[in-house]
Amino acid sequence: MSARRSGIPRTFFRPSLYLDHAAIAAAGLDAAIVARQLAAALGDIYIAQEPSWFMFEKGAIAAMHGSPWNYDTHVPIIFAGMGIRGKQVDRPVHPVAVAPTLSRLLGMPAPAAAQGTVLVEVLQ
Repeated sequence: MSARRSGIPRTFFRPSLYLDHAAIAAAGLDAAIVARQLAAALGDIYIAQEPSWFMFEKGAIAAMHGSPWNYDTHVPIIFAGMGIRGKQVDRPVHPVAVAPTLSRLLGMPAPAAAQGTVLVEVLQ
């Protein structure tokens, strides 16, 4: 049976597999059931590249974060501008802290969907 007729994943975009929903519908199947059955058959799978390698297809993507390797889980966050003194923060921080920190620097409320906490080191 061809991949197109069976509902087998049609597209891979690191690290995810995407189902061919048109083929699933054409076969008269329920996409949610197909996804559950496929997940049960395959188990939990995370596709990861070798350290320092990048799974690249043709396209405009120039960088990727999210591999399980240590070098890819530590991304620098840099604040620069008038009144911001240079310093290095040696504690774990998260990219979601950027929006509330910028908001505080600008003296305005954080966006409603902001989830992070203000990086107080930037304000000192």
